[in-house]
Parts: sequence; C-alpha cells; structure tokens
Amino acid sequence: MNDSNIEIALVVEVDGLLCKAVTFDDMNQSTYIHDGEIIKNTSVNSFVIIQQNYIKIVGRVNSESIWDMQSSNKNYNLDSRFKKNTIRRVLTIQVVGFISNQKFNIGASYIPMIGNVCSIPLTDELRQIYVNSFEESKREKYLSIGKSQNEQLSVRIPINSFFASHIGIFGNTGSGKSNTLHKLYYELFNQPFIFLKSKSRFVVLDFNGEYVHESSFGIISDEKEIFLLESRKESINKLPIRKSVFYNADILSVLFLAKPQTQKPFLSRVIKGIRKYGEGVASLNNWVVFLIRSIMMGEPNVTLRDRLIDTLVEFYPDLDEQCGPLRSTICYCKDSVNKFALPLSKRNWFFFDGNWDNEKIEALNINTIERTILNQELSSFDDFHLRCKLQLVRDLLYGNVIPDHIDPLIRIIDEKIFNMDNYLSLIDSARDKPLKFLEIISLRNLNQEAKQIGSFPELLKILLY
Repeated sequence: MNDSNIEIALVVEVDGLLCKAVTFDDMNQSTYIHDGEIIKNTSVNSFVIIQQNYIKIVGRVNSESIWDMQSSNKNYNLDSRFKKNTIRRVLTIQVVGFISNQKFNIGASYIPMIGNVCSIPLTDELRQIYVNSFEESKREKYLSIGKSQNEQLSVRIPINSFFASHIGIFGNTGSGKSNTLHKLYYELFNQPFIFLKSKSRFVVLDFNGEYVHESSFGIISDEKEIFLLESRKESINKLPIRKSVFYNADILSVLFLAKPQTQKPFLSRVIKGIRKYGEGVASLNNWVVFLIRSIMMGEPNVTLRDRLIDTLVEFYPDLDEQCGPLRSTICYCKDSVNKFALPLSKRNWFFFDGNWDNEKIEALNINTIERTILNQELSSFDDFHLRCKLQLVRDLLYGNVIPDHIDPLIRIIDEKIFNMDNYLSLIDSARDKPLKFLEIISLRNLNQEAKQIGSFPELLKILLY
C-alpha cells in the first residue's frame, strides 16, 4: 500500500494547543479513493496528522466553519454568488500528541506552525493512536474489541503484550468504562486457547455489582464463582481466607490502620501468641485463668481487674454473674503489703497471698468460669478479637504499653471485626473444592468503610496474590 497521506489542509493560525487549518480547493468531498481504498474525509472528532519535519503531530478536529472567498460578509448569510469552489472549510484542531519512531505519545511536546500541512491519517497511524503502538508480530494473536466511532476502523490489540501489562480505563461517569472492561475480557475468555481455563485464574473486584449475572464474561456457572459480600448481614457465600495468610502483621496493620511504631508491634505479639499456643477455647481458657491468677496474686490493680472482667463479659455474657466473686475483691493492706482480698463476711476475709491453690480457685469461682469458656465456641474473628483485648491486659499487667497508644487500635478492631465476620471466613488450609477459572467478588453491599481504597480492596490484593 502507498505510504503517502492525503493532504487536505494548511495551518493558518496557532493559538496554544489549538490551531486552524484551511482545506485545499479539492478537499470538500465526503470520501476519496486512495490506492484502491475508500477513505472518509476529515470531519468533527476525526484525527489529522500535521507534518512537521520528521515528527507527525496528531490532532483532533473540534469544529469546522467556512470562508466564502467571494463574500466580504463575516456572518453566515451567504449571498447568491455562492459557488462550490468558492468555499473554504476551516478546521479547528486540538493537539493531542505526536508520532515519533512509529510510536504514539500523548502530550504537547510539539506545537503546529503556520504553513504545516495537515493530512488524513493512514490505517497504520490510526492503529498506533488507538492501541498505543504495540508492535506487530506474526506470532502474536490479536483481539478485535470493536470499531472506532468516526473512522469505522477495526481496533485490534495484541493479547500477550496488552494483557501482560497494567491496564487503566479512564472516563467520566456513564462513559462506558465497565462495558469496555467487560468487552476486553469477554473477547479474551472466548478465544480458542486450549490451556487458558486450566492454567489461568481471574479475579474481578466488582464495586457496583455489575458483573454478577449468570452470563457475565461469557463464562458458564460451572467455571465461575460469585461472592456477594454483605456487611450488614451474614453473606450466603463468604470469601474464604487462609489463616496462615491473614495472621500477618503487615496485613493486619493495613486492615486496622495500625501505627508502625506502637500498634504494629502489638499485633505482632498477638500473632506470636496464636502461633505459639494455638487457637480455640482450650488456649483461651488457659490464658484467662493465667491472667486472673497473675492479677489477683500480684500488686493490686482494680482498674486492670475490671478491664479483664469487662472483656470476658463482652464475649461470654453468662460470666457477668459468674465473675461476681472476682468483681467483689478489694484492695487491702496486710502486713504493710497491699493485696487483694475477698470479704466473705464481716469477720471472715479471704486474702490472696501465698501460693495459688484450690481454695483460691474455689473462692473466685474459677471452675465455673472455665466451664463457660470451654463450652462456648467462638468464631475465628471473635477468637482473634478477644485475644487482642487479652493481650492488652497482659501488656498492661507487665507495663509493656501505655493504654493511650493501644486503645485507639482496639476501638478500630471493635468497629471493623464485627462486619468482617459477615463476609469473610478464615480457613485452616486451602479450599476443599477446586478454584474456579473466574471469581467475581461483589463489593456492592459492603459499607463505605470496607470499600475504602487501602483497606479491604488492598487486603484482597495481598491475600489473593
């Protein structure tokens, strides 16, 4: 094919990124035949090439007007002397980029000059503009994603080069971003690649619930799994996350917005305890009994005792009554030493000194507290939540932290962990059933806090990959 462009106009005025070009005498037809091919003439929204030495400046026609060469009137009331060849079309062109070394670059590095010639882009130049100069290769497979609106040019993109890179789709609300994404992957998934569905896995984060219908992406239900996550009520199909991945200080810091100097080390201690002593009611029971014994047998701290009791009652409401003896203990000075004591009657006091023995266990109703904890299974998220609060009690007991540093983190965990249990499930190992080729995770019914960039979507990216 001939590489020469059809020259159509001459630049006569330049104003910043805008310029005006006047068409030549014979350039007022709607189409032309060029090298055996019908070429559409330039009109509004068409691209034009403005030749400047070896650089091809790319512009888009914003508007067009006319000059009547035989009339001095500057308005649109043309007189009877109008003839076809007396009219000049004036194109208002905005610079959008340039082509250099067969590559299209966005930006205004080059500005047209008066006298530059404008021409209709060749097919190869249009493809460079639309698909950003992906190199042609005989071994490369291509997808046709549609036709350009103005030129009706079939736009093809190279599969390997395009999908192996980062892709961004930008546009105003309602401009078709979601449809474009769906079209791209619909065409990809329906290519005759033998190993595509057995060797690849795709995950779609659907913020607005646009891809949750059965026919989305042209994939049948047997090869696709849809997670409709909800924060206000328990989701039917929760998103499974491996515990070994979730219990990570970096991930939990992102999720709960932990400060790196004080709060992230606290989360690391919680995770260390889980890995050392395990999860479940037995581990929790041992830790609760240990904290009760340490608080009661050490320097009296009523505030810390009450914090522990409030924590236990929050997760085990039945303990409100069972912790009565523990709550009734008071600080008492015996032999110049402050100790906890339990007043059984006016003259009968039980002092918590010496060794931890069965009498003290019975006095504080410890066996009943243990039975309550052992008989009530907590969810994985409640288990983690409780361990965070018990860890704070322990750190305060040994003077490792300042409450004002960790309490804000605990409040964030309080707010987020409840909703999280509605749409996530923590699993011990890989999923029982095989992974589907396509997973669509709908975030439509999650609250705005969960959808925040840097929060749940960021967490999903880390967890899934």
